Amino acid sequence: MCEYEQSVVKELAQGKQNEKLVAHIKVCAECREALKVARWMQTFAAATMKPQALPAPGLLWWKAQLSKKQEAARRALQPIVWTQIIAIVAFAAVLVWLMGKNQTQLISVWKNTLASLEIIAVPLLISLVFATLACLLLVFKWREPLRKN
Repeated sequence: MCEYEQSVVKELAQGKQNEKLVAHIKVCAECREALKVARWMQTFAAATMKPQALPAPGLLWWKAQLSKKQEAARRALQPIVWTQIIAIVAFAAVLVWLMGKNQTQLISVWKNTLASLEIIAVPLLISLVFATLACLLLVFKWREPLRKN
């Protein structure tokens, strides 16, 4: 290790170059390597991005409070959503069970209703399917911003 290496790099960093320094660099391989590394680091430092300014503290606080409120609303709605899902599944299960056991006249009631409304039965079913899909879409769309934050 060259004893002048630190002073060579220090003077070059300050932009000083004297004849003694230049003469030493010509004969010392370690100082030439240190000079190459120092120049590369200076060009690299000049090429890197400058740090960007941080957002205002008030804005960060406001976003944190908003996120906190949205998370609380999501947590508060979660039992309601699960209750609705369980109720729909239970209702469907009871209907399937009753129709399988033939303990109710649901099938005959449904057939008579569709037979009497033969003209509007298909559009009615299609509109019910689309209304159900629209309701599901709206529920998931309204819940989407709560999940992102």
